[in-house]
Amino acid sequence: MVLALALAGVGTALSSPFTHAADAVAASSHGPGRRATPVGATAGPDQTTGTERGAYEWDTSAWWPDPSDYAGTLARVKSLGVTTLYVDITEAVTLTEDHSSELGSFESAFVQLVDEAGGDGLGVDAVGGDPRWATADSAGPVELLAAVSQIVARTPEIPLEGVQFDVEPWALKSWARHRAADARSWLRFVQRTVSAWSSDGLRGRLGFTVPYWFDGDTGGVPRVTWDGSTGYPLELALGILSPLDETVLNVMAYRNATAGPNGSIALFSGNMDAVLGAGSHTELLAGQETGDVRPAETTFYGMTCANFETAASQITDAFDGDAPFEGIAVDDVESLEALCPS
Repeated sequence: MVLALALAGVGTALSSPFTHAADAVAASSHGPGRRATPVGATAGPDQTTGTERGAYEWDTSAWWPDPSDYAGTLARVKSLGVTTLYVDITEAVTLTEDHSSELGSFESAFVQLVDEAGGDGLGVDAVGGDPRWATADSAGPVELLAAVSQIVARTPEIPLEGVQFDVEPWALKSWARHRAADARSWLRFVQRTVSAWSSDGLRGRLGFTVPYWFDGDTGGVPRVTWDGSTGYPLELALGILSPLDETVLNVMAYRNATAGPNGSIALFSGNMDAVLGAGSHTELLAGQETGDVRPAETTFYGMTCANFETAASQITDAFDGDAPFEGIAVDDVESLEALCPS
């Protein structure tokens, strides 16, 4: 649903299936995407599962300082079936901390980008991310949400759909030695962010990125105790998120094959089971990778667009109709465009 803030107006994101090559498996039609929330209204439950197709835009220079330069990218990703852009605005935190005079122009450019994306039928989530935000820098998430609040206060009609946090302490060198402590730090970060979200009067969708093994799969993370409860980080995070009306977790089930015990469908299923078992209303995105990363089995890089589109269709078909399944999130815009050239 469109981000509804105490001061904000809203817009509507439209949905379309991924465009498939002639020899790829055709995607089924899933109807309209997330519905807009009226100004000042409390969001109701999302009844449109599996319809989102999101892609991350990490390159700030692609749209700042001149968002009009991004028009071609908007048209291209829409032709690939993308319905929502997840745009990194972590630069706003840097500009805030530096007391930079460029903060205003950065925020204005972001507003223009959101408006132009909306004109093309694309929704936008603002994204913030730094692995240190879960451990050494507690101010970052608060400052990012403050920037969002400032943007909305100045431009209340901005059709911003939500805010996501891609904060990955498991990428830090300390993770191997301090998994339990770092997992608790991540939960503390989620709690602080939820508190700041509520304090700022923000309503709508708040999201976080998690690895598929945060549900305990593969032994990648231990059970930890948080606020009197013991469980895996995914389970405990669901409790932290429960007071909010709209929340989403992007589960990084990165595999270039869907079948088998190590395929993306099986890896994602455990997280679906955890959400359903907890009776949580948090929604899940199935994260997929198209960039040049290692190991090779985690990405569609070097494969064909048809490979990716077929897998996306298979994931959607596997979970379509299951209430927690919101859709697919792709990392990222540039590598998706390279994988599926026009």
